[in-house]
Amino acid sequence: MSKRSLKDNDANTNNNDVNSKLPFKKLFPLGLQHVLAMYAGAVAVPLILGSALGLNAHQITFLIAADLFTCGLATLLQSFGIGNILGVKMPVILACSFIAVASVFDRYRKPLYKQASYKPYAIASMIFLSKVKNPQEVLAMLEKRNKERKVK
Repeated sequence: MSKRSLKDNDANTNNNDVNSKLPFKKLFPLGLQHVLAMYAGAVAVPLILGSALGLNAHQITFLIAADLFTCGLATLLQSFGIGNILGVKMPVILACSFIAVASVFDRYRKPLYKQASYKPYAIASMIFLSKVKNPQEVLAMLEKRNKERKVK
């Protein structure tokens, strides 16, 4: 069996290599798709956090604007870089993370979001019910043990 190289690949018939620039016809839709995906994530987090914290519409708008500004600044710094000090110098788009959302829901739960915070328990109970033949007996047996639960 012979080894195939990148030169044998159909996509590389026009002498395109990994570092070559795509034509504008292909580059524009891919770039637009990337920007729209980043924009959705960059707007969703401030909307979720702002409404969970009880911020008014003006404050949420400011939060979204600040988020988009910092995402744009981080994207420029990563894409163009500063010498050999900062940036990967690749076409990347950075957006904010959803990590903060869970902690805000735990600390500042509004009555509207209390039901959403029970969702993991509902999912766990559905998994339990699907894996156990007779859940009443298993739950009764667990209740008979009556062990104290250790909370860390």
